[in-house]
Amino acid sequence: MSTTSSTTPIDPATAATAYTQKYTADQQALITAQTKGAAATATALGTLKSAIDAYQASLTAMAAKKSVLALSATLGNGTLGSASAAATATPGSYAFFVESLATSNQVSYGGLSDIPAAGAGTLGLGVGGANFTVDLAAADKDGNGTLTPKEIAAAINAEPHNNSLMTASVITIGGLAQLVLSSNSSGAANTIAVDASAVANGALRTALTTPANISQITPAQDAVVWLGAQTSGTRIQQGSNTFTNVADVAITFTRAQASGDPPVTLTVGVDAATTTANAQGFVDAYNKLKKVLDTLTDPGDAQYNVAAGPFAQDSGVKVLRDQMVRALRDGAGPSLTLFGIT
Repeated sequence: MSTTSSTTPIDPATAATAYTQKYTADQQALITAQTKGAAATATALGTLKSAIDAYQASLTAMAAKKSVLALSATLGNGTLGSASAAATATPGSYAFFVESLATSNQVSYGGLSDIPAAGAGTLGLGVGGANFTVDLAAADKDGNGTLTPKEIAAAINAEPHNNSLMTASVITIGGLAQLVLSSNSSGAANTIAVDASAVANGALRTALTTPANISQITPAQDAVVWLGAQTSGTRIQQGSNTFTNVADVAITFTRAQASGDPPVTLTVGVDAATTTANAQGFVDAYNKLKKVLDTLTDPGDAQYNVAAGPFAQDSGVKVLRDQMVRALRDGAGPSLTLFGIT
């Protein structure tokens, strides 16, 4: 009796292919997992950087303001002007009477006409003792040999030594040109002066020096304000309408009061709305960064199928979070919980 057996021959090529596919599949799975992990880490780093940048920007903004606390200064009658207070101002109430406002000198000169530019001479001008001259012959910018009132005004404004002391313009009334000079500074000390002694053209010199041709549109005048009631309080006189007599407070008056009016009250106090707004950007940035750090370092919970955060095992990120929280909670000064930081 004989027995026979049959075996399936092994194909080396097929076996090699199957082994290779299994090996590469395992390697590919590992590479895919590593790639996903790297992508998740990169995304997490981008999120963390964005939150840190926003937090740093909020700190910079707060440092620029020097204080979260904001104070306001308000006038009891807003039609008389406005006021502002720095964070270092002292809360309180003050009474002021506005007797007069400071004004800038404005003068017009009539009787002007076109004159020959050649040999016109120079015109001297000044404001409050600061003087400069204008070469009239050089003011003929179109080169037609004739100097017009507009060219004179343009030359005054363009003169480098004018240095914004005054502004010149021309108005025409009844077909006649008038040169208008306006001081750019208010106050009694800043009067406009015209010296036509070096003007060679007789007609122009006469127009600039004849009293009948000269009109004081606005006098150079100081502001007069009383701390307290008019005449019985403390008189304050100055060339500007902005007063800084109250420490760290600026008051700009825009209208004078009538004799017999009661003083206007200036109130300096905490501005709750602005204080909250000053803190809100920092509060939001802090809470956002804290939330991002908590999410990135979350250990996860397998029981509830909650995955761990990308930096759950990163001690450096955890230290960053803990130190940030500790620095705020242990800092001197008022509790930050007053501003919504938890």
